Amino acid sequence: MAKATKGLATKNHNSMMGVNDHMQHANYEASNRQHVYRTPGRQSGGSPKRKLLLLGTCALIAGLALGLFALVSPTTPASAASPNNRGLLSSNPSTLDNLGTNQACGTDTHGGAAYVSCIITLKNTSNRNSVKWTASLSNTHWQLNPRSGKLAPNASVKVYLSEGGLACPDSSTITFSGPFNTIKVPVICNDIVVTPNKFNFSSKSCSKDNRSNWSCIVRVSADPKDSEPVQWKAEVTSSPAAAKAIKLFPANGTVSVEKRGRVTVDHSQFVKISIPASWGCKNATIFIFASGTPQISRFENVLTWSCPRAPR
Repeated sequence: MAKATKGLATKNHNSMMGVNDHMQHANYEASNRQHVYRTPGRQSGGSPKRKLLLLGTCALIAGLALGLFALVSPTTPASAASPNNRGLLSSNPSTLDNLGTNQACGTDTHGGAAYVSCIITLKNTSNRNSVKWTASLSNTHWQLNPRSGKLAPNASVKVYLSEGGLACPDSSTITFSGPFNTIKVPVICNDIVVTPNKFNFSSKSCSKDNRSNWSCIVRVSADPKDSEPVQWKAEVTSSPAAAKAIKLFPANGTVSVEKRGRVTVDHSQFVKISIPASWGCKNATIFIFASGTPQISRFENVLTWSCPRAPR
């Protein structure tokens, strides 16, 4: 009985200890749960509000960085970058005419027959790609050399335009064609009218003073068919001695024909030719021609000076 009582007491004691242990463990867990609830900020995972705050801050910093990069980085427009990627042609000058706005044409009178040769510079504006080109003329009287070729990046070529007996006034067009663009260069050929001309100029239309000096007046006008003002020049072409002795004033100028409704206004100029007594009646050639344009001036604009010699 005693042993039974002792065993029961031991069993009860053990049971009570187990209950106590269970209660202590439950209290510990409750205590921990209460601790976690009171101090959520110390958890390693963090709260949703804190996560949203961190994400917003990162997004703001990233946006500011991208905006700063866009401000400091250079921007190249498509129009500026296109020549680097395509073989585009350009020409200098872009127009050949009488206005003298370019120095592309040179004149050689050859003793009275004006021969004009012009140079056009054709360039490839690309700095990466080569380009093939061809040239054509709308008027077969002109000569063009060369008429085709291939240009390396940033390279240029001189294209020569010369006469073939074209009668002015007239106009033509040079067309330069490449794979990506086409350039049209107008060639405007105007001319002048000289009065009196080769067929009726003589000492009879001039005057002589008491010292045997001769003075002649000729009129220079634009052709009625000219499309724009014309620059002209006058030269003594027969010999250096004649050019030194005979004086022309003015020796160059600009003439035009202006249409005001039904009225045509002729802006002509007059040239004074002075032949000194020291030259007398020796022959001389005076050539008046349109300048600055690829053209052959009229044959009748070549004046020949002579006068009847006084009998001895």
